[in-house]
Amino acid sequence: MLGAEWAGEGERDITGAAPLEEAGAAELSFVGNAKGAKAAETTKAGCLLVAPGMELGDTRIYVPQPRGAFARCLMALYPRRRAAAGVHPTAVLGEGVELGDGVSVGPQASIGAGTKIGAGSEIGAGCAVGAGVTIGPNALLHARVTIYDGVTIGARAVLHSGCVIGADGFGFVMHEGRYQKFPQVGRVEIGDDFELGANACIDRAALGVTRIGNGVKLDNMVHIAHNCQADGLIGRRGGGGLCRDRRAGGHWR
Repeated sequence: MLGAEWAGEGERDITGAAPLEEAGAAELSFVGNAKGAKAAETTKAGCLLVAPGMELGDTRIYVPQPRGAFARCLMALYPRRRAAAGVHPTAVLGEGVELGDGVSVGPQASIGAGTKIGAGSEIGAGCAVGAGVTIGPNALLHARVTIYDGVTIGARAVLHSGCVIGADGFGFVMHEGRYQKFPQVGRVEIGDDFELGANACIDRAALGVTRIGNGVKLDNMVHIAHNCQADGLIGRRGGGGLCRDRRAGGHWR
């Protein structure tokens, strides 16, 4: 799977993965830095992923980026448990909903009129998907995700529980001494391979589009305001991603 060279006991069965300090004879671990190299001297892991030239562990696989290779192995060792295709009897589908092949819609979920769900996608229990929404193939919506009307999401999205996409941005204007709502009539467009953490929010644009690029990952509790454009990896402390706020003159922050 990794296309890598190895040394040691090639017939050893590996059935799981664990940290170096806890791994057993049937588990995989990796050495990613000097601290890991020290721990590897006493590890009981059945196999190690190590950088080329490292002679650690009785059985090892040589890879340029051990942590990245370990992530790939985790996906193989712990494959996603897919829900059975079909619509649960308690789910509610609006008029003209289009479901691709193999779509699963869980209990108490609701999908608004004219929404399109791509093949292989999973809509978890209690999700509320509005009208006119487009979700690409192989998306995964965990339980109780809320997507407002008119949102577009690309392929292979992962949306964690409690997140909200397309709610109104915080827009008000002063009129005759009182704050009056500025109607939020824009939309949200999200690219492919997107992941949104639990209880995170992305607001629809006041006018135009709140746009999230391909491959963007947002941590739990992150808030993307209306009319922003986000690219990269964004955590609760900033996370190294970029978010451009047009209200701030289009500057990246």
